[in-house]
Amino acid sequence: MKHSQLLAALLSVLSPFASAAENEIPDDIVVTATRIEQPLAKTLASTTVLTRDDIRNSQAPDVATILRTVAGVEVAQNGGTGKASSLFLRGSNDNQVLVLLDGVRVNSATFGTTAIEHLMLDQIDRIEVVRGNVSSLYGSEAIGGVIQIFTKRGRGAPAFNVSEGVGSHGTQRLSAGWGGAVENTEFSIQASRFNTDGVSAINPAIYPNANPDNDGYDNTSVSANVRHAFNADHSVSASLFNSQGHNQYDNAYGAPTDINTNDAQVSKLSLTSEDRLGETWMSKVQLAQGVDNYQDYLNGAPVAGGSIYKTTSQQLSWQNTLGLGAGKQLLAVVEYLGQQVDSDLQPQLDRDYRK
Repeated sequence: MKHSQLLAALLSVLSPFASAAENEIPDDIVVTATRIEQPLAKTLASTTVLTRDDIRNSQAPDVATILRTVAGVEVAQNGGTGKASSLFLRGSNDNQVLVLLDGVRVNSATFGTTAIEHLMLDQIDRIEVVRGNVSSLYGSEAIGGVIQIFTKRGRGAPAFNVSEGVGSHGTQRLSAGWGGAVENTEFSIQASRFNTDGVSAINPAIYPNANPDNDGYDNTSVSANVRHAFNADHSVSASLFNSQGHNQYDNAYGAPTDINTNDAQVSKLSLTSEDRLGETWMSKVQLAQGVDNYQDYLNGAPVAGGSIYKTTSQQLSWQNTLGLGAGKQLLAVVEYLGQQVDSDLQPQLDRDYRK
């Protein structure tokens, strides 16, 4: 079991920014580049926004696939949908790119990466990609940049939504949800199911020991968000996300009859309070937990000596934005991150350190 702690305080003076409704970010506003809402045109960092329309029109099944369309982003994947993916921004290592899910870290402390291949787009409303070093705002994991993924929020009159699709290689997708706003409360509940027979991840003509069968993948994802505004100055929100993926892959150095599979879970819970504590003072407190859980199997049995890797991230942040007049803002952030790793490889590991 591995436990780490991160404590940081950040102060910076920021240029003017346009205010946006808290439940919906306009296409020309970004929040990731400076941690507060700012016009995209005035953002110094190289930033790309993938909107709800971009996501819908792409017809991509997951985050890994749609990120391939963004300039400066490279995604390496060990096969088809659901296979292990590595993410590179401007040539940086994959463990130098921070991925946030509604502001919550869901990375693996052992692999050093986020399992973006298990984040299905049926649950996603918006993606912001910030290229370049923003470690002064987010820590050393953001040397290459930050990718923040926003799950769907309720808007407009309550309504149901259903989407279905089929494709080659036995691919099927089904998504359904209900969301909207009732007086001062906004809500969204989404569920989706994706499965595919896939293709062989390794060519057996090159690696004879690889199993020649197709390597399928199936995923079940759910998300829920609710926000209640007590008045114009105070609101509270809660968010849930869970993705369960079951994946079959190939091993070039096993036996041709081996069946290699893994189960993966990416989840997060968060509770957020946003309050105006003064005429020019906005406060945002977020308490969250992120989980990355990976289990490896060979022929239906757990792989001996290293089949379970689970990271539980506990996160608490307090962000304050102060107006200084003349269109200037002062941003102050205090953040705590504690990560605990459970693994059958080293079950007794218990080490504390500070960054």
